[in-house]
Amino acid sequence: MSVKKACGALGVSRGGYYAFLNRPKSSRQIAREALEPFVEDIFYASNRRYGSRRIVIELRKIGIVANGKTVQRMMARKGPVSCRGPKKHGRGGKASDKGPMS
Repeated sequence: MSVKKACGALGVSRGGYYAFLNRPKSSRQIAREALEPFVEDIFYASNRRYGSRRIVIELRKIGIVANGKTVQRMMARKGPVSCRGPKKHGRGGKASDKGPMS
């Protein structure tokens, strides 16, 4: 698809599209890119067991303050998924085994 048709379909000007391409990175984007290697290192150092909550705790231990949702989005975008333990199911039993109903 040509740039002209794509811009027309999206309702943006071609000049705006090219300005977007040449725009410098924001300070937030630079900070997120600097945080990514730390998140990945902690994730793989934990044998892929830590989720975003534990990674945030580990980051704070080494002196890096990061928002939990930022780490969560970063992990969702990059693909690391923590290994989950086995599900714990209650033991099956009859209703009469659970005690009186009151």
